[in-house]
Amino acid sequence: MISKTCPTCNTQYQPAPSKRLQTCPNCAHAAKYGETIFAKKWRKHAEKQRATPPKRYVIPSRSEKGKKKEAEIQAAKSKVKAQAKEGAFTQCGGCGGHFKSLDASHKVPVSQSAQLAASPENIRLLCRSCHEAWEHWRMPDLINLKCFLEDMEYLSRKDWPRFCRIYLLVLNYSAANPSQHIETVFESLTEIHNKKAAP
Repeated sequence: MISKTCPTCNTQYQPAPSKRLQTCPNCAHAAKYGETIFAKKWRKHAEKQRATPPKRYVIPSRSEKGKKKEAEIQAAKSKVKAQAKEGAFTQCGGCGGHFKSLDASHKVPVSQSAQLAASPENIRLLCRSCHEAWEHWRMPDLINLKCFLEDMEYLSRKDWPRFCRIYLLVLNYSAANPSQHIETVFESLTEIHNKKAAP
């Protein structure tokens, strides 16, 4: 059967062969009930969505041990920030700039070592940009951090696999982007690597 297009609502419909007056079902429904078929479907859908809201993910509460560990980490961060405070500002260990507030960045991530998480020696105060460069190993910002070699020396003692991964990244970057600064940084890293790898 050939479908027709309603000139009023521009809806295609199949005309009923037994009726003399051929009307669009959408327009007929609107004339009888005050709303079109599509408007009724959308209204029903919206009512169903409001009646059953989506399930929300509930974050499980920490255990007593987890709460205690979190308190120890926060205490260590506060201690480091208090010691580094210079009046109203604190110096970033990466770029050397002075900021009112800095991130307490872990050299060895909390997920890697719970024992070092609350160690002040494992915490470095960095601005947001330097923190992201350290966390995401973002070249060339990573090797331009003033604390990069010092923190890498710490990693060589506390987290050797992480040190090796960063060392290989610097090796690949130095091969693709040769410069005097990168060569100097890589030579210093090689010295740290050889010192640790030596029997």
